[in-house]
Amino acid sequence: MIIRFFINISIICLFLTHISGSAQETDRLEQELAGLEKQKNELVSILNYQQERLNDQLTIIDKLKSQKAKNENTLRSALSVSKSLSDSIVITKASVRNADDQIKALKKRLRLEYSRLIESGDSYSDSLLTEYHLRRLELSPQLHDLSFDPRKIQKADPDATGDSLEKKIMKNYLELAVTDIDSNLKIITEAENDIRQQLSFNEKTERFLDNISDRPSWTFTIETETQMPESERGTYGDPIRAGNIIKANSNYYISLINIVAPYLVKSSDQTLLHDQEITSMQEYLDLVQKTREYLILYKKQIRKKLER
Repeated sequence: MIIRFFINISIICLFLTHISGSAQETDRLEQELAGLEKQKNELVSILNYQQERLNDQLTIIDKLKSQKAKNENTLRSALSVSKSLSDSIVITKASVRNADDQIKALKKRLRLEYSRLIESGDSYSDSLLTEYHLRRLELSPQLHDLSFDPRKIQKADPDATGDSLEKKIMKNYLELAVTDIDSNLKIITEAENDIRQQLSFNEKTERFLDNISDRPSWTFTIETETQMPESERGTYGDPIRAGNIIKANSNYYISLINIVAPYLVKSSDQTLLHDQEITSMQEYLDLVQKTREYLILYKKQIRKKLER
């Protein structure tokens, strides 16, 4: 019995050490992320300055070329400066892309760390778990812009051309569009899982607060989400911050729906969302699900063109 007791104590200590290590790891990664984002912002500022200088230089070159009595030496000098600036811009753009790739990879690692912390949630206070949920939502991968033109997709009809090369080009364009949609659908699945976990956590917290607030012996009052305005429900812990996350993320989904909707096969559910404001976590989930439905329908339409 004594040996078993010490084994159990050892297991608990190892578990707590692991949890503590995970929290320290997120702190370290957050600091690294902040440094990378600062570095990227500095690079973007440099890039903007270089592009402004290049635009000014191109204006000077145009003026020199328009002069009747051209000064070739001055023109060559201006062209040389322009070439140097262009080369610098290429290098800076590459640095920005590299920083951006590092940031995306680090955010992915952080999301995994916060997921681990959330899964071991019994070891944390509600306030910490709320922070972990919200931070994971902030780190959710963003939908990327469509790399294809829906107007070209609509016009593309591989079966209507007798030219084998043109048919091949059209099919390749359609296949790339399907790959692009699949990439966004994968992101949507991740977001949907995060939101569902957030809603589940909110519901558990609300039930707990409702239970303890019903006890007359407690001398303090607790405002639960059910007592909050409708727009703040589903955002337990920090409704303002959660609302900002929802608003920022939902804009990507609304934009994507508005791009795809006009090209869907006519249906009663085909609506644009220009003026829709998403204010709660449940509304956010509904929007994410609606975006998934639109993309799946659009993907089926493209598939039909490929299967003809």
